[in-house]
Amino acid sequence: MKRARLRGRTRSGRLVALDAYVTTCLGGLLRGTDPVLDPASPLLDVGIGERPDTTLELARACRRVSCGLRIIGVDADQRRVAAAQSNHPQEQFACCDALAEGTREVLGRPGARLVRAMNVLRGLSPLQARAGLRRLGDLLMPGGVLLEGTCDRTGSSLCAHVMNKQASGELKRSALLFSTDFSRGCGPWMFRDELPSDLRRSCYRGHPLHSLLAEWHQSFLRHRGITDIRARFAASVAGLADDQGIRMVHARMMPGLVIWEPAGGVPEG
Repeated sequence: MKRARLRGRTRSGRLVALDAYVTTCLGGLLRGTDPVLDPASPLLDVGIGERPDTTLELARACRRVSCGLRIIGVDADQRRVAAAQSNHPQEQFACCDALAEGTREVLGRPGARLVRAMNVLRGLSPLQARAGLRRLGDLLMPGGVLLEGTCDRTGSSLCAHVMNKQASGELKRSALLFSTDFSRGCGPWMFRDELPSDLRRSCYRGHPLHSLLAEWHQSFLRHRGITDIRARFAASVAGLADDQGIRMVHARMMPGLVIWEPAGGVPEG
């Protein structure tokens, strides 16, 4: 799959919202309590960048839940991988293109229980991004979870897919995460800029994602009398119709984390 070479910019704390989601909502996955999961299956962090800060932060967060977890940071740049391995010999890094065929064989069986791939598909067209999602899904074992999406330079605004690998091998588009740390202000339409690549062109009238953001925006306006931005954000989510399937995730240190779980799963773009 041809794609532009990513710059590999990293920043400590950039993906703390996803760390919070994983440890708060996927504890069973981390502990291996699901009998479907192989206890030896690792977590993969795709695209470690110039410095493996976010990979190391994911490892620390997850090991607070289950100390024996194996986390592998992967990158297509041999130089980045060699530097990360040299500076952090206690961790495991691998050089491979996660979107290339045969990558699962490089990483070994039985596949990963969790794959996190943030800003990896960002430069792709929606059609290419859907193919990339299938490749990333191939790295999972049945019962595993794929987190894929986009965030801004600092991680202040983030959107990510939550996809579950079915026994059939298909990926179920279970949910979409939205996160803000409020440093750029707040408003539902701000998330449009950070949508995963396959949903980038989905904010048109008639698409369920557009309907969600439009209704959320109206709820945000109705709560303009709340001066505290975090309280207003939470009230805007609580003010949405119950059938929207959107709720706050009450994660410690991450008050702006929201999950959308529409009936039937997140629609494709």
